[in-house]
Amino acid sequence: MSYTTLHNHSSYSNASLGFPDSINKYDKLIQSAYDLGLNGIAITDHECISGHVQALKYYQSMTKDRPFQLILGNEIYLLSEDEDSFMNGTSLPFDENGNDNYYANNETPYYHFILNALDNEGHKQIRELSSRAWYRAYTYKGLMRRPTYYSDLEDIVTPNQGHIIASSACMGGVIPHAILDNDIQKAENAIMYFDSIFGHGNFYLELQPCYEANTEQMLVNKTLWELGHKLDIPCIAT
Repeated sequence: MSYTTLHNHSSYSNASLGFPDSINKYDKLIQSAYDLGLNGIAITDHECISGHVQALKYYQSMTKDRPFQLILGNEIYLLSEDEDSFMNGTSLPFDENGNDNYYANNETPYYHFILNALDNEGHKQIRELSSRAWYRAYTYKGLMRRPTYYSDLEDIVTPNQGHIIASSACMGGVIPHAILDNDIQKAENAIMYFDSIFGHGNFYLELQPCYEANTEQMLVNKTLWELGHKLDIPCIAT
């Protein structure tokens, strides 16, 4: 077997999100991947890298009789500065009753995006990105928001490419969102933007297997596969 699973959450995501997301403990998650015969596993909690130390300690303590790789990553939330200033209230209009959710239907999603470190420099870049996101954190509608700006990627990753593998994430990502909105041009523009940010060969389109009844995910998978062939961007299954 050669499969390495590149998008996985642990119980550390629960504290980061503020609600239950995963029952996986690091030790059991990593050990299960090894026992299943996988070649490796990536840890990509929701804007949370604090569990990496525990994951590394367990990985280093494992008895391994074959190659097995632990990959340290993060699932970030991408926004532009303008979108964030609207969302965090600095430019969010109030209605006549003082409610701050007047434009709730026009909210910008906190787009999901996956980063996985290829080496120590890649992990350093992920730490720097995460620190920026946590530094600007705020609470919105009862949830702690920690946005990463597109400009953060341009500042930190682009000048030194080749140390992080990025992927388009789940249907919470900007590219799947564009596909579901039938805005294929927006999806293509986003794909080429990320390819330029991380360097060609370091950005992947993320397919997530599902039941046929999940028509939205099926559409996203099919369209990503087609766009990948069209734009020479590789696909991964997570």
